[in-house]
Amino acid sequence: SLVVEDLVAQNGEAGLRTLLRAYADGATDADAFQKAFGRNIDDVDASFKAFVDKRYGALAEAMRVPKPDVKADDLPGLRARAQANPGNYVSQMTLALALIKNDDFDGAKAPLERAAGLAPQAQGDTSPRFLLGMIAEQQKDPERARREYRALLTYDHTNVNVARKVATLAAAAGAVDEETAALKLVSDLDPFDADTHTRRAQRLM
Repeated sequence: SLVVEDLVAQNGEAGLRTLLRAYADGATDADAFQKAFGRNIDDVDASFKAFVDKRYGALAEAMRVPKPDVKADDLPGLRARAQANPGNYVSQMTLALALIKNDDFDGAKAPLERAAGLAPQAQGDTSPRFLLGMIAEQQKDPERARREYRALLTYDHTNVNVARKVATLAAAAGAVDEETAALKLVSDLDPFDADTHTRRAQRLM
């Protein structure tokens, strides 16, 4: 999909259609790309590499394996590494997870926030946004929990459990539009959830 996005951005959709027609006519890769884009494959490949580096270079750098290697239970070592590598996602997350394991939820917030900024695309129950939402719920801060879970759904948009959390928290806060949107997402992801369909129907009525 990224290749197609870059080709369309560089040459328009007409170039892409020309490429497909060239292949349909039996053209080789070299001939098809020259006919569609006026460039050889190596030039197109170099352009695509630059496109990917621009969009994901910072993320790739943030996801590098950090140095030095620190044991998961070495809190001083994890803290020192995270402080020395504020732009490294793995350093921030390993520190945060160790702090959570030690019930230091307040201490875990800062590295989780840094990790969320470095990799907003992170998904699942071990992602920084989910863990920040979990901490907010435990600390009786439902507004922040909703905010973190909504941010997670921006990328993790098939996470039905988080959508259910948003619906429940929004209902408790009287946030009608937010609850309705969350219920719709839940019903789309789990069409056999009768309770959600009923709640949606009541809301629509």
